Amino acid sequence: MEKLIVLGTGNAQAVHCYNTCFAMQKGEEYFLTDAGGGNGILLALEKQNIPLEKIHHIFVPMPTTTTFSAWSGSSGWSPPA
Repeated sequence: MEKLIVLGTGNAQAVHCYNTCFAMQKGEEYFLTDAGGGNGILLALEKQNIPLEKIHHIFVPMPTTTTFSAWSGSSGWSPPA
């Protein structure tokens, strides 16, 4: 890793989870972690001059039951049993 770029696309009011959206640059390639929430990631990548075609790997963590609980309370969605 040559450079760590914190993208800051998480929710500022999160109290039961960590916002982990960042990119690691090595040469001309990027490794993206989490991608934040919603389409805010696209603007964050643009602001950091990270072209989508240069992102070669993406890690998306599995949602926890806490995350599912938060989603189901706000959207009516619930995880599969």
